[in-house]
Amino acid sequence: MSIKYAVLGLISEEPRHGYAVRAAFEERLGDFWELNYGQVYQVLTGLEREGLITGSDERIGRRPIRRIFAITAKGRDELRRWLLKPTARRRPFRDDFYVRLLFAMESGVEFVRDMTNEEIRSCREHLAMLMDQAKMIENVGCGARARQFFTRAAILHSEAALEALKHCQVSLEKWSASHPSSVPAKPQADVPGRVGRKAAAQR
Repeated sequence: MSIKYAVLGLISEEPRHGYAVRAAFEERLGDFWELNYGQVYQVLTGLEREGLITGSDERIGRRPIRRIFAITAKGRDELRRWLLKPTARRRPFRDDFYVRLLFAMESGVEFVRDMTNEEIRSCREHLAMLMDQAKMIENVGCGARARQFFTRAAILHSEAALEALKHCQVSLEKWSASHPSSVPAKPQADVPGRVGRKAAAQR
C-alpha cells in the first residue's frame, strides 16, 4: 500500500494537521502498518508540492501555529484514480521463507525440518493474533466495516501461507524418505568414550 494515498485519503475526509493525520492512521491501520511523524510530514510535503493538498497556517489561542492541510480538486481526482486502479500483484511470487529454503537444503534434512517447523509455529502465532483482532471488531458499527474486511483478508492470506508451509513439510518428508542417499547426514556430536570403544572393537 502507498502511504501517500492513505494520507491523501485521510485528508480528503476533513482538513487535518500532521499530528491528526498520524493519529487517524494509527486508529485505522496501526495493527498493520507503522507510521512515524517524520514519514507523515515527508508525505505531506510531497503531496503539497504535487498540488494534491494545500496547507494554511492556523493558531488557536496561545498554542503554537500549526499547518492544516486540505485536499484540492486535483487531489480528489488523483485519489479517485487510485481507488479505481486494480491492485498490482507481485510477479513472480516472492516469499522470504522460500528464498531462504533455496540455500538451506545443503544443510541437511534435519536443519530444513527445524526451519520449516519454526516457520509454521510463527505463522500460527500470527494467525491467532489476527483471529483475536477479528473478534474485537466483529460487533463494531459500519464505520469500521472496511477494517473488518481488511482483517478478514489478512486471515485468509495467513491461512493460505500456513497451508503452503504444511505442504512443504509433507513434501520434504516424502522426498527424504524416497531419496535417503541425497539427504546430507546430520553431523553427530562426539560422545565421550566413543573413540575408545571403537578402537577396542577394532583390536
